[in-house]
Amino acid sequence: MAELLARITVKSYGVKVGVHRAGLKAEHRREVEEAFKEGVLRAVVATPTLELGIDIGDLDAVVLTNLPKSYSSYLQRAGRAGRRGRQGLIYAILGDDAIEAYYTLRPREYFEQEVPPSYIEPYNLEIAKTHIAAMLMERGALRVNTIPRELHRALEELEELGVVEISSNIIRGVRGKLKVFLESRGGIRSTGHQVRIFEGSEEIGFRELPEALLDLYPGAVYYHAGRPYISMNLDLERRRAEVRSVREVSYYTRPLYTVEVEEFKPLDSTVFNNVKLLYGHVRVTLKVEGYTVREEASGALIAEIPLEKPLKWSYWTMGFMGRYPDAGFHDITRAISSYHALEHVLIAASRPVAGVADTDLGGVSYPSGHIVIYDASPGGNGASRLVLERFGRVVDIAEVIVSSCSCEDGCPRCVYSPYCGSNNRFLSRRGALRLIDLMKMEKAEPPEPGRPQGPSIA
Repeated sequence: MAELLARITVKSYGVKVGVHRAGLKAEHRREVEEAFKEGVLRAVVATPTLELGIDIGDLDAVVLTNLPKSYSSYLQRAGRAGRRGRQGLIYAILGDDAIEAYYTLRPREYFEQEVPPSYIEPYNLEIAKTHIAAMLMERGALRVNTIPRELHRALEELEELGVVEISSNIIRGVRGKLKVFLESRGGIRSTGHQVRIFEGSEEIGFRELPEALLDLYPGAVYYHAGRPYISMNLDLERRRAEVRSVREVSYYTRPLYTVEVEEFKPLDSTVFNNVKLLYGHVRVTLKVEGYTVREEASGALIAEIPLEKPLKWSYWTMGFMGRYPDAGFHDITRAISSYHALEHVLIAASRPVAGVADTDLGGVSYPSGHIVIYDASPGGNGASRLVLERFGRVVDIAEVIVSSCSCEDGCPRCVYSPYCGSNNRFLSRRGALRLIDLMKMEKAEPPEPGRPQGPSIA
């Protein structure tokens, strides 16, 4: 969206605008920073890459095209303008979004809130795998009992990959494979799983999984450094995407995908009234089956196009699962529409409570009443743990969102999500409100969630 916004701005006003985001080469980002400082660029459209740690000089104004994921991010971005005794202008543009609609009616509540605490997921398997491999490179061998029990899954995955061998409580790296594994991770600070993007023989950038799957499927429009490309091929095994530059394009694309929870290994549990919530390791599979084509400026739907060969990718992360009340829905469509809407609004309401972005979390719902909310980053990023710890407040805000909206039974201001894998099909605001009412009823012993049943919807 940063690329798309920069493109629309250049077309509409004819000014020089730069783009600064992850996935662009470091030298390109530095060129953008210098050009902005020197006044060659009048504006820069950026993701949080310019939020911290980079000196971009004196700014006249900061325009936020939506509310940041947390109030601390808002303060950080707003503080970029008006330094050294100068006045700065801060604009926050609110749109058709559940949380932005919520704060449109409650601006004082937004500006008087406390900075939310942060959280680091201590059992991030992807980070653990990299650190264990690095320790083995340094020490030669490790004892299994020196690795926390919660990280033994990381050991199992390294063994399955053939990177380590475990015998008699001793872990050793496999010669050659350990070094290759670490090199593939891009260093100890890398999150790993990067898909390299090529135009012909030239590498132009990268995208991390699972975002790469959702951005670079064949046929996708991919904006890069202000230029539009069409994705021609995505090879997940080789971690390589091939794109072709185009002079002009008047549309953008969005993936149509499903999410399946393949495994759930609980570590902890909590109870919210009549719902038991389990927290633990989640193995999810994303499957992109097609995409929508939308008009560039208005977002109007032009077409839905299926992929000849669906693409899928699985990974472990952290998340929580619950089985929500049976509202007596006799129609399966009504049931899934209600649980799906509840999933959307719980994720939306998590933003102000836990200081997370919509893209920090993923969700999947089932007609059996099961909803799984998980960290979108492989291994986990801590977002779902924060949401679980503040679940009562999340439910309170979700209730306000679905009860105060004036739409018939679902719209962008309550239960729609721009990240919905099913293009916002099967959503019922009224059904979600009914479920929240039932959730708030006291019950002594909530049932165990059990296994999800029926077709999933993301």
